[in-house]
Amino acid sequence: MEKESIVIGFAGGIGGGKSTLAARIEKEFGDDATIIYMDHFRKYQPESIAEGMLIIPNAPDEFNIDLMVRCVSELKSGKDSPFPIYGFSSFSDEDRPWVTIKTKPIIILNGELLFAIPEIRDLIDIKVYVDIDADVRIMRRIHTQVAQNKLSLDDFIEQYITDDKPAHDTYVEPSKKFADIIIPEGAYNSIAREMLICMLRERLRAYKAND
Repeated sequence: MEKESIVIGFAGGIGGGKSTLAARIEKEFGDDATIIYMDHFRKYQPESIAEGMLIIPNAPDEFNIDLMVRCVSELKSGKDSPFPIYGFSSFSDEDRPWVTIKTKPIIILNGELLFAIPEIRDLIDIKVYVDIDADVRIMRRIHTQVAQNKLSLDDFIEQYITDDKPAHDTYVEPSKKFADIIIPEGAYNSIAREMLICMLRERLRAYKAND
């Protein structure tokens, strides 16, 4: 039987702190862990580039799911895998640069919609939903997108009402039921973070015992 890497996934609303929590887990395990962002697999959107817009993908069909499943499956099975460069897509699919990601004992996935897509959800061994009050998430996003001049306040409000909130209510919030662990307050919940680290240490110990 082939030894598989441990795949842990962090999902939840935008601005909830899942990226911070995922980064802390990666830092804790150093060379034994690598982090993969779902935005690696965002589809090319030339109209948003032409208009200078910052568009956050809100629905599963805005991602190349087949490619993500292939890449994560390869990493989980112990193989290095080529990945498209992370970032909001500014290249056509043909011109997008790629990099080879080395497999590690712990594979960390980070993305709002991870649990809403069955093919990806099935690859995740530990599903963590980062749950935080919507008002807090909105204020954090105002800080990052409006205060940093990425969007005007009017544009932010329009995007939130017409795109972000409906997508959250349709895809992200319902996917919470698939989570193995729900962490309120995200990276600031030190007790939950330490429990998660302890669980991963045990699994990592078992993984290395099979060498």
